[in-house]
Amino acid sequence: ADDQSIHSLDFNLSQRVEAKLREVIPSENPLDSADFNVIEHINDLFPDEQALGDAHDGKLGITIQEIRRQVNNIDGQLSKAVQVAAENRRKTQSAIKETQASIQDLFKKVKSIKEKAEQSEIMVNEICSDIRKLDNAKKNLSDSITTLQKLHMLVSGVEQLQKDASTRSYDRAAHLVRALNDLFDHFQ
Repeated sequence: ADDQSIHSLDFNLSQRVEAKLREVIPSENPLDSADFNVIEHINDLFPDEQALGDAHDGKLGITIQEIRRQVNNIDGQLSKAVQVAAENRRKTQSAIKETQASIQDLFKKVKSIKEKAEQSEIMVNEICSDIRKLDNAKKNLSDSITTLQKLHMLVSGVEQLQKDASTRSYDRAAHLVRALNDLFDHFQ
């Protein structure tokens, strides 16, 4: 029954997993071997009853103490590894939260910039519309000034024509009539 309970601890890993483990964690310890046999190992350590020695000072006692020391050492290493992993997990979670907050902040800034760009586009369109209106007003004002100048010239020309007709300066009046006809063409 004892022999069967020892064998119940056996478990087999695939050759591929064993090869990867040896590659990642190389070891010369026979306990790490894939073909390790517990019974053979104990028989090698204690080939007969005399090899066991005294329970406290003999080879068995010393072996048990060494195994306990190794177990305690491994427990300490595991405990430290778990603590480091937990601390790394906390740091990772904190970094993820900070990154998520930064991303949310970035999205808010991008949204704000997009809204401002849309507002700017509306304002630019309004300014362009105002510029077009002002440009039309300038053109109309220039046309009005030109028309008023021609009207002034026409009125002045008619007055001068009346003076020339009263003084009978027909040569001068003939030139003035041609100029007044050109001005009349502008108003038609």
